[in-house]
Amino acid sequence: MSEKSNTDDQLSAALRAADVVVSYAPLPDEPDAEAFLFQHDFAGEIVRTPQDKNSSPHEFAENLVREHGEKKVCILVPGSKFDEHGTRHGRGGGWYDRFLSALPIGWLKVGVALPHHVSLEKLERKEWDQPMDYVLVCDKDFKVVVPENRR
Repeated sequence: MSEKSNTDDQLSAALRAADVVVSYAPLPDEPDAEAFLFQHDFAGEIVRTPQDKNSSPHEFAENLVREHGEKKVCILVPGSKFDEHGTRHGRGGGWYDRFLSALPIGWLKVGVALPHHVSLEKLERKEWDQPMDYVLVCDKDFKVVVPENRR
């Protein structure tokens, strides 16, 4: 993935401008992206995705759009692999792909990864896979990478 000197600033500015960030409760092998929000002075509302794996992604998306449709919204999306094209692979259930496909196009999608989740190889993208606008790599520090489609 390509790193740009101003990508941290770009994502920080986008997050500060957001009215709402949709986050998640991290599983043991997922990074906690909310620390990045607090380090970058995010003062908006945080909404978390349902923890019940049987919840309807479309219903959750419809409720978000109803409540926040005209606002600036950023979605933090965990995954098991990301590549330089913004392709994201999850856990295989498709919940996030169905959820993201039901959201307005203008809502920012930020993949959240640990360093070993970032692939140097191009990942296969299926027709239902929803590409990320940015990937936030969480290690001791945070690093923002820009998928090739946003360069």
